[in-house]
Amino acid sequence: MTGLTNSPINFIFYVLFAAESVAQDLVKNALKAFTDHKITELYDVASERMVSLSEEFHSKEKIHELVSQFDAYKCH
Repeated sequence: MTGLTNSPINFIFYVLFAAESVAQDLVKNALKAFTDHKITELYDVASERMVSLSEEFHSKEKIHELVSQFDAYKCH
């Protein structure tokens, strides 16, 4: 990863905000896939649906591994 995507957090913000628009279905499907694969967790706070990284992905190393897997998949 280079430039804007040189850290996991920057990568996530780049993916989420680099495009002018993102289809709602795309975001919903991505969140569902991340939740199904135990990457993120969904929970409620004051009637609002929240999302966070699961405990396993609280380390930079695990996020770097995940980003590498995405990059490898994207190249095929």
